[in-house]
Amino acid sequence: MKPSLVITAALVGVAGLWVTHTPRAVSRAVITRPAPSISSNGAFVPNVGQWPRASAFELQSSAGIAVRVDRQGWSLAPRAAGSTPPEEIRFAFTGAQTTRVRGERQLPGSHTYCLGDDPSRWRHRVPRYAAVRYERLYDGIDLQLRQQGDHPEYDLLLAPGADLTQVEVQVQGAGSLTLDDDALVLSGANGQLVQPPPRTWQVAADGTTKDVACRYVLLGRDRFGFTVEGWDETQSLVVDPELIWSSVLPGAGVAGTAYTEAKAAFAAADGTVTVVGSTRETRFPTTSGGTHAGQSDVFVSRFDPRLSGAAQLIFSVFVGGSRDERAVSLRVDDAGVVVIAGHTSSTDFPTTPGAFDRTHNGRGDIFVTRIDPAQPTSAVTFSTFLGGGGGEINTDLHLATDGVITVLGDTSSAGFPTTANAFTRTFRGGPGSLPFDNFVARLDPRLTGSAQLTYSTFFGGSDQDASDAMSVAANGIITFAGESRSTDLPTSPGAFDRTHNGNKEGFVARLDPAQSGPAQLLYGTYFGGSADDWVDAIGVNADGTITFGGDSDSDDLPTTPGSFAPTARPSNFDQYVARLDPSLSGAAQLTWSTFFGGALVEDLVALAVDPSGVVTVAGETHSADFPTTPGAYDETYNGGLPGEPEDGVLYRLDPARSGAAQLLYGTFLGGAAGTLPDGGRDLLLGLHVDDLGMATVVGYTYSDDFPTTAGAYGTRAGGGIDAFASRLSLLPEGVEVFGTTSPGCAGPLAASSYPLPSAGATIELICSNAPPTTAGLLLISAGALPAPIPVLGIDLWVDLITSPYFALPVASQGNGAARAPLVLPPASAGAVGLSLAAQFVWFGPSAPAPCPATGVSASAALRITLQP
Repeated sequence: MKPSLVITAALVGVAGLWVTHTPRAVSRAVITRPAPSISSNGAFVPNVGQWPRASAFELQSSAGIAVRVDRQGWSLAPRAAGSTPPEEIRFAFTGAQTTRVRGERQLPGSHTYCLGDDPSRWRHRVPRYAAVRYERLYDGIDLQLRQQGDHPEYDLLLAPGADLTQVEVQVQGAGSLTLDDDALVLSGANGQLVQPPPRTWQVAADGTTKDVACRYVLLGRDRFGFTVEGWDETQSLVVDPELIWSSVLPGAGVAGTAYTEAKAAFAAADGTVTVVGSTRETRFPTTSGGTHAGQSDVFVSRFDPRLSGAAQLIFSVFVGGSRDERAVSLRVDDAGVVVIAGHTSSTDFPTTPGAFDRTHNGRGDIFVTRIDPAQPTSAVTFSTFLGGGGGEINTDLHLATDGVITVLGDTSSAGFPTTANAFTRTFRGGPGSLPFDNFVARLDPRLTGSAQLTYSTFFGGSDQDASDAMSVAANGIITFAGESRSTDLPTSPGAFDRTHNGNKEGFVARLDPAQSGPAQLLYGTYFGGSADDWVDAIGVNADGTITFGGDSDSDDLPTTPGSFAPTARPSNFDQYVARLDPSLSGAAQLTWSTFFGGALVEDLVALAVDPSGVVTVAGETHSADFPTTPGAYDETYNGGLPGEPEDGVLYRLDPARSGAAQLLYGTFLGGAAGTLPDGGRDLLLGLHVDDLGMATVVGYTYSDDFPTTAGAYGTRAGGGIDAFASRLSLLPEGVEVFGTTSPGCAGPLAASSYPLPSAGATIELICSNAPPTTAGLLLISAGALPAPIPVLGIDLWVDLITSPYFALPVASQGNGAARAPLVLPPASAGAVGLSLAAQFVWFGPSAPAPCPATGVSASAALRITLQP
């Protein structure tokens, strides 16, 4: 349901007593389903038979408030204080429809209940949810109950035309209800439960928000309702997908003008987020007791968004020497071990015994460091320099499953270490004081000393060359990209473009270290127009196609017909995204290319491509008209003070569609004000997209009002230049992923759906990472299960027992992607607010490993709520 009005009320109590509480602070962002601050035990758990009680869900608040939810309402009970028995207060809804209660926003992890001596009563893999929703509590009205910080809150969500006077709440267990300065006070034997004045807002059709006044109304001794002044019932709220988690660093009250940036992030399957960056802030928080050593140190921090406040920082360490370090790259293995790379001018940067090179070589060396947060003492388990007598810059890093590390970068050192099996050991550099060639190097920490460098080569022409991004296949083939001033950069026969076109030209290259010498160059091409062009990010699919993107000042950059924007905007620089297929020949290799941007300057910094070919892109813009989508997190450019106002941007493109339909999602991310001269400037530097399509972005901000979520580690910028990490869902409003995915032949199976699921529209459901060219079913049901049913090694989340359902035959393509159109019932049939559950199930193959032995795999499920 897309509400036109949102009413938020808090229920406040701590330490076993109901207490008076001031209204909570209001975030700048309007969120229809606010991201809760969940403690380690602060999750709604469905009752699937583990408890004999009649509750549908139960929650133990971090403040000690027990919440029991059933179909007619919920009850609250604080912990007992001393010998005082706990007092229960119950909220029920007079005249409400018989409603369904479901969990929303499933959290990582699950519970197992082995209660009593009857194994048939034991329950396994019981999920955890951040909130529960009463669907169609009254005509046009939903209610969401969640935990915010240390207390429960509930949201009334009203559709256009809904009648607020329907809502009548009966309170049982309170001695009296009174109004005190617009707050509702529920008095009982153990004290008072206070509901501060409700926070209420609507959003106009142009996307602007408007707070409206809402008051409680006493309807009797034990009943209350709501009244809203000035509500325009024709206006709709369109704010979703949501900001799942967002925090600034250093946070925790650290303020100042010291510079801190987050450069790269990784979101693990358990929900934890690892961030690497650099800081000049001496008070940056650590968990190891380490101290800031130089002018700028590297930090590695790990957060658990399931916890609250300061507890979210579960690991943080400085790494550095007495001078400057800059972190660039990050990878995390399945055990949580972190590998980082960057460059340093510190001769005393920490290295480990037996490492490839423990001596700093020149102006700036690469460092490659492995950190294990599980170690009880020193977390650094491997660290080495990599460089020659000049200067080096790290640009990317790859970590293989066997621990082998591939490093990409640039060097001005003719003496940079290379190996006998290199593509070329000749440094070509370029004119000027800082000649640069690209390099690709491979280190195996399982070996010792010089033997660790198993591969290293130069790559470049006779002028300056710079690398930016890399992708390494499971067979060790390396695809990398950057930009070059060299007219003689190595290219390959039949490549898309073997001629340098402008001053600075993008390039894409592919090397196979298993071959010998010149034969290692499997592919090499220029890409650009007659002006300056950069390649800043790259992704490679299993079929070998290369997706890349960057910035272009060339109006004649090659694009393809039918793309989102084949023509450049009249600005200095636009972003672009393109795709090459090296298996084709010449001009046919360019299968898709589009400009993307607004009227002013843009910068693309990172991208990720999923197996279905959908591309997620992060960057920043100066353009207020940068393309966004209805219902995105933030459709409005935030700007800032004069100087360099700049917002982060995040968007998703689908080359399989045509024209404007290729834009699946687009949002701004940033603040508008700050105490520094560039207040309002926000830059994204890194992007990680997990297996279920959730995006984590990092960067730095000058904005004191950078958007954060309640209960995050750092909820406002510290008055300086702060790092941030933000996690967003990029699905349209009304679409939500829930449940778990079973492993397939290529890893977890991701499900998504586009565009907005409006009643009467046709949407497309997409599954990625499915077994290639395999038959399956798309199961669609009118209900979802509170806990999965295990069937043939998969978890079934759609209700095929008590709800109407149907199954559509589907088939995956050679790249493991499947697309299925679904026609939604029209609004005239009363479909608005209808909720569907959908899940892909695949049959085969059962070999080779890691394909499931049963030959059956399944995606996570989608909850699709039809919008007006």
